[in-house]
Amino acid sequence: MVALLTATQPARLRPIPGRVAPGTEVTIDATLGAGLRDPRLFVSQPGAGIEERPLKPSGSRFAAKVRLVRKGEATVELLATGAGGPQVVAIRRVFVGIDPPRSPPPEQSGRDPGVKGVEAAIARLRTQHGLTSLRRDAELDAVAELHSREMARTGTFAHVLPSDGSVGEQGATTPVNGTSGSDSPPLTVFGGKQFLHAQSYGAAIDNQGNADCETGQRGYPKKLNQFDPQHRNLALDAHTPGNQGPTFNGRARVPKGETVSRNPTTGPQLATQP
Repeated sequence: MVALLTATQPARLRPIPGRVAPGTEVTIDATLGAGLRDPRLFVSQPGAGIEERPLKPSGSRFAAKVRLVRKGEATVELLATGAGGPQVVAIRRVFVGIDPPRSPPPEQSGRDPGVKGVEAAIARLRTQHGLTSLRRDAELDAVAELHSREMARTGTFAHVLPSDGSVGEQGATTPVNGTSGSDSPPLTVFGGKQFLHAQSYGAAIDNQGNADCETGQRGYPKKLNQFDPQHRNLALDAHTPGNQGPTFNGRARVPKGETVSRNPTTGPQLATQP
């Protein structure tokens, strides 16, 4: 049985030779299709791992030179970011100093074609590069399963879907409160401990009209949450203690004779804070 897979290429790519001599410099020249941005180029050479190469973009077009010095099979892969997140724009195999195979490699019998088979294949690839095997995580498995079902429902293949967001957003149902990927179960996917920061209505003045431009004037506080009965480490209060003064070109206070109000005079009103 022969299976033929076709796909629309989302970029115009200058032809890349499939067979070259060691030391050949290959030109990568491409133009991204509509809706794509931030191109990235990755090159894999025998015994050298995967390396990202710099690009010289000019609008939607970009170019690079890649010298293939090692004998064996090399891979050139182009990625870009679209509405569905990162995606492969083009991938090319280049045979350096060797003949291309005349037929696909034979399938090995006894291998699980499902998730366990994928897990085993990833483990083998990591071992070849001197890396330890990954450890399965039940929480991330559940997120991946839901994302796969959503892709099937919407008929879309992408890392990011409008209905469930990116991997860092999927499964989020409560505000982070000092949680991290090391928690059990993990409440965030990447990075260290995280806290919710949602300070609406950052003030511009204090109650006397002195400049207090809070937005962008300092780092993130760990806890400003005086109305929370659970006293969690969240930053929700509208005002940060202490006056931050004016911005670079701002006034030190409201001009004399003008009326002032620290709290918003229109729209939803929050509980009064000092």
